Amino acid sequence: NIFRGAHQFFLDGGKLDLLIDECDDLTMKILMRRRASELGIPVVMDTSDRGMIDIERFDLHPDLPIFHGLIEDLDPDKLRGLSNEDKVPYVLKIVGEKTFSSRKIASLMEIGQTIKTWPQLASSVVLGGGITTDVGRRILLGQLCCSGRYFVDLDQLISD
Repeated sequence: NIFRGAHQFFLDGGKLDLLIDECDDLTMKILMRRRASELGIPVVMDTSDRGMIDIERFDLHPDLPIFHGLIEDLDPDKLRGLSNEDKVPYVLKIVGEKTFSSRKIASLMEIGQTIKTWPQLASSVVLGGGITTDVGRRILLGQLCCSGRYFVDLDQLISD
């Protein structure tokens, strides 16, 4: 079972210092965070939309709610049988319906119908990778202690 195997991932070879979430599976995202919280492992996630990055410092704040409390007490077993369309309300709670780009929200409704997964521009992925790497480095060096959601939105920073 992939979900049980993920628990071993956290400890085989020693406890992880940092978890970088690049998984598209909502159930796995929840289970990973619960395990990271139990073990005191910080989590960093980039969404490739508007340069949004989430930092959850479970190492410093073990009682921090997953996803900043945006989907408290959501049972991952409830998600397993849902269609992609039925998962959209939960995804929007996590990413923030008001802050997620309108194009990305529209694409969520097309997953499994006209597209296999949500579209990501190479430039957004590279930007997210750079931001995630920088944040991860600073966490591991003890130079960044915050939890929260941050945006490096190039459309806002550089525009006509």
